[in-house]
Amino acid sequence: MAPSLLALLISASQAWSSSTPIQPWDQFQAGDPYIPFAKLSPDHKLLLSMYDDDPRVWDVKTGMLLFVIPGPGKVLPAAFSADNSRLAIADFKRIMVWNVRTGKPVCQLHLNLEEEGCEDVGISPDGSRVYCLTSSNVLVFDSTTGKLDRTLNRRSWRRLAKDSGDGLEGPTPSRDRKREIDIENRDVVIRRAHGGRPIRRIRTGQARLTGTWFINDDSEVLTTARGDGANVWDGKTGRFKRPFGEPFASMEHLVFKNGAMETVSPAGEATLWSLRPLRRLGTAPGASPETTLDSVVSPDGTRTLKFGQPAELEVLGKDGAKFDLSDADDGVFSHDGELLVTQAVGQNSKVRDGRDGHPICELMPKSAQLGPVCFTPDGTRIAAGGSDGRLSIWSAASGRLLQAGPKIGSEIWSICYAPDGRIYGIVDETVVVVDPVTLKPLLKLAQYEDGSWIVLTPDGKFDSSTGSHPKFGHLVVPTVCGPSLIPFSKLDPTRFYTHGLAASVLGTN
Repeated sequence: MAPSLLALLISASQAWSSSTPIQPWDQFQAGDPYIPFAKLSPDHKLLLSMYDDDPRVWDVKTGMLLFVIPGPGKVLPAAFSADNSRLAIADFKRIMVWNVRTGKPVCQLHLNLEEEGCEDVGISPDGSRVYCLTSSNVLVFDSTTGKLDRTLNRRSWRRLAKDSGDGLEGPTPSRDRKREIDIENRDVVIRRAHGGRPIRRIRTGQARLTGTWFINDDSEVLTTARGDGANVWDGKTGRFKRPFGEPFASMEHLVFKNGAMETVSPAGEATLWSLRPLRRLGTAPGASPETTLDSVVSPDGTRTLKFGQPAELEVLGKDGAKFDLSDADDGVFSHDGELLVTQAVGQNSKVRDGRDGHPICELMPKSAQLGPVCFTPDGTRIAAGGSDGRLSIWSAASGRLLQAGPKIGSEIWSICYAPDGRIYGIVDETVVVVDPVTLKPLLKLAQYEDGSWIVLTPDGKFDSSTGSHPKFGHLVVPTVCGPSLIPFSKLDPTRFYTHGLAASVLGTN
């Protein structure tokens, strides 16, 4: 006899402890902030997000992903029970009820509707009944047996929805019932209860708001919007505070200074890291001065490559000579400043004399376009990141391809050689350490806004700043119901956790 859908869902929800292959390096995702549609539990402590992926349940206070519900990836009718213990989600053929405290399915209710599904769902306060609003009536199911208990007319829906604790259309009240919140075009308006006078207007600037709620003891406001995801705002001042979700800290550039690694965010905030042992030292505003959006300075500070109309190489000093490099919109000097690689969209990277910009040779890949480049410490070779997510090594003298490495990610944003000779790169917004001989990845580092971090190795081991139970991060795991997400903290620490992992891989102490 074929297994029931409920049995399959139970198996999928426990994928991390079953025989399903777990490969943390390949399946790891640092963060997942895009939440365009959501529903909050009555106590405002849990958030259900829905869109193209599986429905997910989050902790509102911390932004942590708690569990994922395998199933159809779309926005579905859903409701929490009044006691915050159950969650019902309906698709075209059935209603699934989940225990939100354990993250496991409780029962499935078959609808047997020929051409219509649930317009909305609800759960009785004691969790014994589940309601389905159709175009013609209200179906009441026994949540224990899964059988249809009775049918009511649509007029009863308003009372049932109110009793279920799921609320109705219109302004959302605060937990103390003294205020309510609603959407007006691009703004969120906080009023006194029962349509009273406005207290605060939050100008979100988001054109397609889909929902708003009070959270965290009514001190903050959560909004969801198409295209922008979920954001958190200060309930008193109306100022933006943070995106909702796992607070992943994106990185797009890195350099080494005085033995420390510096990563730079897209906003220009620099984070300093010690590698002996791996430790986050702190943050500082402003990007690294060696590279800005409009210029690159040579290591000795005597020459500047300026990206203008046209680009030019300027020699600083009494003479102030300038050399036209009109076909360059990015570039990097060798460590001694004798060589320079320039790049332009749609053109091959060019190796030039670092003193006057005279062309020496071109790097001519056969397929993928080259992205970020850097020189080896001795200046004889050039490492390049390709649009195919692979590293390659080139001769700086002839432009000949010397070595091509395996795929290390989807997007390579920045690469450089570290003092220990290894290649460090920003790959998919995380730091990836690469063996300079084999070009194979050794270690991956992801960081979060609260200062926590996690490191992974290709063989599936991990370490984190919070020990064997990382606060954030999750895996995209294949299950019988399709790809699903497993919070990283759910992994078996005896199988995957290794204390001091970075030190053992990098040889630091």
